[in-house]
Amino acid sequence: MKYIFRIDEKSLFYGIWNDFIKGQTATVHTPLNQSKDPEKWRKDIYAFIDNNGGVDVKGLPAALIDKCTKNTTSKAPTNLVKFYEFSKFALDGQPFEANTSFAFFVKEEIGKTIIKRNGKHSENTHYGRKKLHYPLSFAHVTDGFNINNKAVLNKILEVNGGFAFVVRGFDVDTATNTLNFKTIMVGPQGVPLSNVFKRKKGVGIKLLVDNPSQDESFVISTKNLSKEENAAFVDTLQKIQETSRKNGFEGEKYVFDHLDDFFDSKPVEKEHISQKFPASPYDIECIVNGEKKYIEVKSTQDSKKCFYMSKGERRFMDKYRMNYLLILVTNVKSDRKKTIKYERGYIMDSLKMEQEYQDIKFIDKK
Repeated sequence: MKYIFRIDEKSLFYGIWNDFIKGQTATVHTPLNQSKDPEKWRKDIYAFIDNNGGVDVKGLPAALIDKCTKNTTSKAPTNLVKFYEFSKFALDGQPFEANTSFAFFVKEEIGKTIIKRNGKHSENTHYGRKKLHYPLSFAHVTDGFNINNKAVLNKILEVNGGFAFVVRGFDVDTATNTLNFKTIMVGPQGVPLSNVFKRKKGVGIKLLVDNPSQDESFVISTKNLSKEENAAFVDTLQKIQETSRKNGFEGEKYVFDHLDDFFDSKPVEKEHISQKFPASPYDIECIVNGEKKYIEVKSTQDSKKCFYMSKGERRFMDKYRMNYLLILVTNVKSDRKKTIKYERGYIMDSLKMEQEYQDIKFIDKK
């Protein structure tokens, strides 16, 4: 039996640099019954935990239970309800080995009162609340266990080519006790958190969203310009960037809306990734015949068959060459849009593609 469930999108991410002054760490849990309306409870996760006992909680060592039931920030006591340990893994459907285990667990708030910051006791409005927890630093390597969640996440970072990622959910195959991590790659390792998630909490440092790292950026020198010339230069550059953004989005939307046209079999589970995560090294993903496909979209206003690729985009294409497709949309602003599909082999064939500007511009010779 295979169970598929999502977790809160901002709750488990890795390889991302926390550039916010305070807060903003991964929450590493998903509430199951947060709403007063049972119809809004996490039925996908409940379907799994209600039918799978996991490791016998009563048989767990006291030290491990203590790690799971540490008091919340409100100092409300909790009770461990379910505990699961996995040593077989897959990343987006592809098996990998980690030589350690990954654990997640469910605990319930059982304290009817909480202690506020002023030290006074108050009614716990979250009494009875359950959450699925998967702490980043959770580890227990004694008592016959070899749990190290961070080591497994580091292995994912290694296997996926070093790209920062967000875990959007899990698949659990109960026949093999395999845990599949369903991920989205959101940028190069070390991409600033402010480029991945826009949050209202904390005090942020202003960063250029369009330039997630030096690896991705194109630096243009403006030395020896007067203040007036520099202001005009910056204004022109901003207009070019804005036009490029609009063209890029229009091309991505067109490809996303016509995704069926690019594959022999109907793609499913399609998502416009770059809409949510602008620093992602690809724009669209989907599943075709059980395999995940990564799609990069480039656009031009005219009929020229050329496009630019950053070093990060090149590195991603090289890593995922077997599942990668670049789609160029020409005449993107007109009603006569045309699309050309490029696989990695064609792009890197010097007889077919010319490379300019330190190999960041590609021109189709045909």
